[in-house]
Amino acid sequence: MKTRHWVAGFRRTPRFVPRPLFRSTLCGLASLCLAVAQVPAQPYSVLHSFDGANGANPYAGLVWSGLTLYGTASSGGSSNCGVVFRLALPRTPTILTPPADQTAVIGSSASFSVDALGTAPLAYQWGFNGTNAIAWATEAALQLTNVQPDQAGAYAVVITNTFGAVTSPPTWLSVVPVTRTVTNCTEAALRAALGGRRDDQIRL
Repeated sequence: MKTRHWVAGFRRTPRFVPRPLFRSTLCGLASLCLAVAQVPAQPYSVLHSFDGANGANPYAGLVWSGLTLYGTASSGGSSNCGVVFRLALPRTPTILTPPADQTAVIGSSASFSVDALGTAPLAYQWGFNGTNAIAWATEAALQLTNVQPDQAGAYAVVITNTFGAVTSPPTWLSVVPVTRTVTNCTEAALRAALGGRRDDQIRL
Protein backbone atom coordinates (compact mmCIF):
# COMPACT_ATOMS: atom_id res chain seq x y z
CA MET A 1 0.00 0.00 0.00
CA LYS A 2 1.40 3.38 -1.04
CA THR A 3 1.12 6.35 1.25
CA ARG A 4 1.62 9.88 -0.12
CA HIS A 5 1.41 13.33 1.42
CA TRP A 6 2.18 17.00 0.74
CA VAL A 7 5.64 18.34 1.66
CA ALA A 8 6.52 22.06 1.36
CA GLY A 9 4.07 22.52 -1.47
CA PHE A 10 5.44 19.75 -3.67
CA ARG A 11 2.81 17.37 -4.98
CA ARG A 12 2.84 13.61 -4.58
CA THR A 13 6.05 13.35 -2.56
CA PRO A 14 6.54 9.81 -1.25
CA ARG A 15 6.27 9.35 2.49
CA PHE A 16 8.62 6.86 4.04
CA VAL A 17 10.12 5.68 7.32
CA PRO A 18 13.95 5.96 7.52
CA ARG A 19 15.70 2.62 7.81
CA PRO A 20 19.37 1.89 8.53
CA LEU A 21 19.84 -0.42 5.53
CA PHE A 22 19.75 0.05 1.77
CA ARG A 23 17.94 -3.03 0.38
CA SER A 24 18.14 -3.49 -3.37
CA THR A 25 18.95 -6.46 -5.57
CA LEU A 26 21.26 -4.72 -8.05
CA CYS A 27 21.72 -1.09 -6.96
CA GLY A 28 23.69 0.20 -3.99
CA LEU A 29 25.30 3.35 -2.65
CA ALA A 30 27.58 3.67 -5.70
CA SER A 31 24.56 4.20 -7.92
CA LEU A 32 23.14 6.72 -5.46
CA CYS A 33 26.38 8.74 -5.52
CA LEU A 34 26.49 8.62 -9.32
CA ALA A 35 22.90 9.82 -9.55
CA VAL A 36 23.50 12.66 -7.09
CA ALA A 37 26.45 13.88 -9.16
CA GLN A 38 24.62 13.78 -12.50
CA VAL A 39 21.16 15.22 -11.81
CA PRO A 40 20.78 19.04 -11.67
CA ALA A 41 19.37 20.56 -8.49
CA GLN A 42 15.58 20.98 -8.37
CA PRO A 43 13.15 21.44 -5.45
CA TYR A 44 12.13 17.76 -5.74
CA SER A 45 13.72 15.36 -8.20
CA VAL A 46 14.04 11.62 -8.67
CA LEU A 47 17.69 10.65 -8.94
CA HIS A 48 17.09 6.97 -9.70
CA SER A 49 13.95 4.96 -10.43
CA PHE A 50 14.07 1.19 -9.88
CA ASP A 51 12.31 -1.16 -12.31
CA GLY A 52 12.96 -4.57 -10.73
CA ALA A 53 15.73 -5.48 -13.14
CA ASN A 54 18.08 -2.89 -11.69
CA GLY A 55 16.86 -3.27 -8.11
CA ALA A 56 13.67 -2.79 -6.15
CA ASN A 57 12.18 -1.49 -2.90
CA PRO A 58 15.18 0.44 -1.49
CA TYR A 59 15.40 1.36 2.17
CA ALA A 60 17.99 3.85 3.44
CA GLY A 61 18.39 6.49 6.11
CA LEU A 62 17.99 10.16 5.25
CA VAL A 63 21.09 12.14 4.29
CA TRP A 64 21.32 15.92 4.72
CA SER A 65 23.74 18.04 2.69
CA GLY A 66 23.30 21.72 3.49
CA LEU A 67 19.61 22.41 2.85
CA THR A 68 19.22 19.39 0.54
CA LEU A 69 17.68 16.13 1.71
CA TYR A 70 18.50 12.80 0.04
CA GLY A 71 16.56 9.60 0.67
CA THR A 72 14.70 6.62 -0.74
CA ALA A 73 11.09 5.49 -1.07
CA SER A 74 10.31 1.77 -1.27
CA SER A 75 7.53 2.35 -3.79
CA GLY A 76 6.76 4.84 -6.52
CA GLY A 77 8.64 5.65 -9.68
CA SER A 78 7.86 4.60 -13.24
CA SER A 79 7.68 0.92 -12.29
CA ASN A 80 6.46 1.38 -8.71
CA CYS A 81 9.62 -0.33 -7.47
CA GLY A 82 10.99 2.59 -5.50
CA VAL A 83 13.15 5.65 -6.07
CA VAL A 84 16.15 7.55 -4.80
CA PHE A 85 15.12 11.22 -4.47
CA ARG A 86 16.40 14.66 -3.59
CA LEU A 87 14.44 17.48 -1.93
CA ALA A 88 16.02 20.95 -1.92
CA LEU A 89 14.55 23.28 0.68
CA PRO A 90 14.04 26.97 -0.22
CA ARG A 91 17.04 29.20 0.49
CA THR A 92 16.91 32.98 0.77
CA PRO A 93 19.82 34.84 -0.86
CA THR A 94 23.08 34.90 1.08
CA ILE A 95 26.14 36.94 0.14
CA LEU A 96 29.30 34.84 0.14
CA THR A 97 31.72 37.49 -1.13
CA PRO A 98 30.65 41.15 -1.03
CA PRO A 99 31.87 43.78 -3.51
CA ALA A 100 35.27 45.31 -2.72
CA ASP A 101 36.28 48.99 -2.73
CA GLN A 102 37.81 50.28 -5.96
CA THR A 103 39.96 53.22 -7.03
CA ALA A 104 39.85 54.37 -10.65
CA VAL A 105 41.66 57.04 -12.61
CA ILE A 106 39.41 59.49 -14.48
CA GLY A 107 38.54 58.05 -17.89
CA SER A 108 39.42 54.46 -16.94
CA SER A 109 37.15 51.53 -16.01
CA ALA A 110 36.05 50.11 -12.68
CA SER A 111 34.11 46.98 -11.78
CA PHE A 112 32.33 45.52 -8.77
CA SER A 113 31.13 41.94 -8.35
CA VAL A 114 29.28 39.89 -5.76
CA ASP A 115 29.16 36.16 -5.09
CA ALA A 116 25.80 34.99 -3.71
CA LEU A 117 24.03 31.75 -2.88
CA GLY A 118 20.29 31.06 -2.89
CA THR A 119 17.44 29.26 -4.60
CA ALA A 120 17.47 30.17 -8.29
CA PRO A 121 16.72 32.37 -10.01
CA LEU A 122 18.57 35.21 -8.30
CA ALA A 123 17.87 38.79 -9.40
CA TYR A 124 20.41 41.61 -8.96
CA GLN A 125 19.91 45.38 -8.77
CA TRP A 126 22.86 47.72 -8.22
CA GLY A 127 22.38 51.15 -6.65
CA PHE A 128 24.46 54.29 -6.19
CA ASN A 129 24.66 56.40 -3.03
CA GLY A 130 21.83 54.60 -1.29
CA THR A 131 18.76 55.65 -3.25
CA ASN A 132 19.72 55.76 -6.93
CA ALA A 133 19.05 52.45 -8.69
CA ILE A 134 21.17 51.91 -11.80
CA ALA A 135 18.51 50.71 -14.25
CA TRP A 136 20.84 48.74 -16.51
CA ALA A 137 22.89 47.15 -13.70
CA THR A 138 21.05 43.85 -13.11
CA GLU A 139 23.86 41.28 -13.14
CA ALA A 140 26.19 39.91 -10.49
CA ALA A 141 28.94 42.18 -11.85
CA LEU A 142 28.81 45.96 -12.37
CA GLN A 143 31.12 47.37 -15.03
CA LEU A 144 31.72 51.15 -15.25
CA THR A 145 33.58 52.65 -18.21
CA ASN A 146 35.03 56.13 -18.76
CA VAL A 147 34.71 56.83 -15.06
CA GLN A 148 34.14 60.48 -14.10
CA PRO A 149 34.40 62.31 -10.74
CA ASP A 150 30.63 62.43 -10.26
CA GLN A 151 30.59 58.61 -10.19
CA ALA A 152 32.64 58.48 -6.99
CA GLY A 153 30.61 57.27 -4.04
CA ALA A 154 28.95 54.25 -2.46
CA TYR A 155 27.65 51.31 -4.48
CA ALA A 156 25.55 48.39 -3.23
CA VAL A 157 23.58 45.53 -4.74
CA VAL A 158 20.21 44.07 -3.71
CA ILE A 159 19.84 40.34 -4.42
CA THR A 160 16.37 38.82 -4.43
CA ASN A 161 14.56 35.57 -5.16
CA THR A 162 11.09 34.20 -4.43
CA PHE A 163 11.94 33.62 -0.77
CA GLY A 164 13.64 36.86 0.29
CA ALA A 165 16.24 39.54 -0.33
CA VAL A 166 19.63 40.68 0.94
CA THR A 167 21.56 43.93 0.42
CA SER A 168 25.33 44.10 0.32
CA PRO A 169 27.20 46.54 2.56
CA PRO A 170 28.22 49.75 0.76
CA THR A 171 31.39 49.54 -1.29
CA TRP A 172 33.24 52.67 -2.33
CA LEU A 173 34.52 53.94 -5.64
CA SER A 174 37.24 56.57 -5.41
CA VAL A 175 38.00 58.52 -8.59
CA VAL A 176 41.41 60.16 -8.84
CA PRO A 177 42.81 62.50 -11.50
CA VAL A 178 45.39 61.49 -14.06
CA THR A 179 48.94 62.27 -12.96
CA ARG A 180 51.47 63.30 -15.60
CA THR A 181 55.12 64.12 -15.06
CA VAL A 182 56.59 67.20 -16.79
CA THR A 183 60.37 67.50 -16.92
CA ASN A 184 60.56 70.54 -19.21
CA CYS A 185 58.69 73.25 -17.32
CA THR A 186 57.61 75.50 -20.17
CA GLU A 187 54.18 76.79 -21.09
CA ALA A 188 54.10 74.60 -24.18
CA ALA A 189 55.05 71.50 -22.16
CA LEU A 190 52.39 72.25 -19.56
CA ARG A 191 49.71 72.73 -22.22
CA ALA A 192 50.75 69.47 -23.90
CA ALA A 193 50.62 67.60 -20.58
CA LEU A 194 47.18 68.97 -19.76
CA GLY A 195 45.86 68.10 -23.18
CA GLY A 196 42.97 70.48 -22.66
CA ARG A 197 41.82 68.77 -19.42
CA ARG A 198 41.35 70.72 -16.21
CA ASP A 199 41.01 67.75 -13.88
CA ASP A 200 44.53 66.36 -14.38
CA GLN A 201 47.37 66.87 -11.93
CA ILE A 202 50.72 68.11 -13.18
CA ARG A 203 53.86 66.97 -11.37
CA LEU A 204 56.92 69.20 -11.90
